Amino acid sequence: MRKFIKFSKIPIAIVTAILIAVTIPIITICFQFYQTSHIPEIYNNFLKIECDANVFINPNVDNPEIEIWVNNTLELVPQNCIDALSQNWSIVIAPLQREFQNDDAIQFTKSDIIQDKYANVDISIGGYTSISDKIIYICENTCYNKELFEITLIHEIGHMISAQHGILDNQEDWLMIFNKNHNKYTPNHKYSFPEYANQSSAEMFATAFCDFILENKKLKENNNDMYSYMQKIQNLNSKISIFSKLSNAYHIIQYTLIQNFNYGGT
Repeated sequence: MRKFIKFSKIPIAIVTAILIAVTIPIITICFQFYQTSHIPEIYNNFLKIECDANVFINPNVDNPEIEIWVNNTLELVPQNCIDALSQNWSIVIAPLQREFQNDDAIQFTKSDIIQDKYANVDISIGGYTSISDKIIYICENTCYNKELFEITLIHEIGHMISAQHGILDNQEDWLMIFNKNHNKYTPNHKYSFPEYANQSSAEMFATAFCDFILENKKLKENNNDMYSYMQKIQNLNSKISIFSKLSNAYHIIQYTLIQNFNYGGT
């Protein structure tokens, strides 16, 4: 009987090994597809800005300095963020409209969290980050105020870097900081608002990321726990191992299934 049990384990082990060998490449391929920015065809006529990231801009955006603004803003963020952007994310700058009124507008469908949250509110949305498409959307209305454009793009990059590493703002170490500072955090930049920053761990993360980039000394002085955390963020490796990628994919899929595959903020 003992010999039979030992013998029966051999084919089971072989079958398991074969299944693992076949499954990992399939998961990896699916993950790579999931991790690639999917630019809708309607943006094919957009201008591609020459910079270290994939940036597409509506040709109707009437600001001759917008390309300079983009490059200057990207120079402010850590290199690992730029590396992540250039690998599999895109930035789209265009007029933002909720309905499909024209082919040049950023289009949000009824399923989008923006629609659900602001359906009855007259609000100007500056930016939006889509995990499923790997796209950072920046609304045209931010393109005529340099400081507003700068903070909007950096804020959305904060959402991106969180998503890139498995939704950092939903992990225990950041949630401890969020719970400690919830409804107490006052952002240090004039275009960041306490009500918005304190509404969720994701928005506090992106706002603190902005403060770390634009108001570094004030963040260190007023919110040292956030400052210390963001110091670690800038040292994260943009070249993630396959095992970390699979782990990140699990966290992202788990989170975005709940969030309707949308994620972001103003």
